[in-house]
Amino acid sequence: MFLADLDRLQIRETEIDDPGKSKVVDFLRIYLEKLPYTPLSKCGVNINVSISGTNEKDLIALLTERKRELFKILETRDFTIEATSQHQSKGDKFLKWNIVYVIQKEHVLGRLAITIKGESVYEVNHNYEVGRLEKNHSRLQIVTQDYPKVVKRYEQIIRAIFEEA
Repeated sequence: MFLADLDRLQIRETEIDDPGKSKVVDFLRIYLEKLPYTPLSKCGVNINVSISGTNEKDLIALLTERKRELFKILETRDFTIEATSQHQSKGDKFLKWNIVYVIQKEHVLGRLAITIKGESVYEVNHNYEVGRLEKNHSRLQIVTQDYPKVVKRYEQIIRAIFEEA
């Protein structure tokens, strides 16, 4: 699915079992080949999954008390983490953890959002974003050519967080 407005082009693929087999990056490559002068400032990949089974208290302990382990899992020297509560219309309250971390010095960020949806049920959104493309379009290959590496790294992070917890 393609969604476009004045500031953003979004290419989405839903209901896939293996993010590594997504065609989204191929669609982006074709789009950029056909319209090579499209102005870009950033480009990113979002991967969303539901996970169950990890003890909520252990996960919260990892995110709040065992940050040294989190640095190691994310392979970064810099990250911020915040917890927020979300309310839905039914009155349900969900705890959401937002983690923003530096992947490389060249304006590449990772964003990881973990929402506790119920007893041992979590929604996880991982965003991998390359910025400042207006200065250097060649960095776009981090998302296009290196997409299999992005997916593999995402899987390593999720596995490590939910196994460490």
